[in-house]
Amino acid sequence: MALAVERTIGFGTPLSERLQGWFFNGSLRPFDWLLLGSHAAWFFVPGIITLYIVVFRWDLFPQLAAIRLGVLYAGLIGFFLLPTEPPWMACPIVRILDVKAGAPLSLDANPLAAFPSLHVALPAALTMWLWARRLRVWALLLALYTALTTLDVIYLGEHYLVDALAGLALAYVVLRLVVRFLPLDARPASAAPPRSAAGAGRWRRRSSVPVLRCPPGDPYASGGGTAGGRRAAPPGRGGR
Repeated sequence: MALAVERTIGFGTPLSERLQGWFFNGSLRPFDWLLLGSHAAWFFVPGIITLYIVVFRWDLFPQLAAIRLGVLYAGLIGFFLLPTEPPWMACPIVRILDVKAGAPLSLDANPLAAFPSLHVALPAALTMWLWARRLRVWALLLALYTALTTLDVIYLGEHYLVDALAGLALAYVVLRLVVRFLPLDARPASAAPPRSAAGAGRWRRRSSVPVLRCPPGDPYASGGGTAGGRRAAPPGRGGR
């Protein structure tokens, strides 16, 4: 099914086949090494993001963990329901990872795990989540990485374009579900942030001064019964 859709999108030729026809000449060049490095970085980039969140923004970790697990398990369901051959198995192209290794790779426990592309889904989900959490620098960097990863999985023959698009859709759905059912602002009233120290101190200073209210008609209220602007002493208390 994926191959038929890919041929429809590519006007008869899968995008992986077109890209390799344009750029791959049978040997590895700097462009190939760039995309191979991007492909391998998928195993490290999410871990770097997770380490940053654990160290500096622990309050965001529950959502991050839910997104990572949600993307991976949803991808496994997709592999089970729609087993799909990757382009290197179904198209007349080269698996460039094999060229790099010098021999056919035997690392894939399930070579039919092409739909959806988790190489695209996971960084895309993290990009959207980081942007929503206002970590904009991280989000922009990861967006560039996601775009590069989308190119590398297609060019290397690991995924079709439709696999990458399905990965983007999966990322969005998982993000929406996590934000819906695990919101960060769902805190009990007792968890409301305390008053600032400065504000609390001012309140204490104001509340610690007793307020003396004089009864109506008291000659000493509001400066009454004063001479020269000074309050007169009450009778019998030094009013000599």
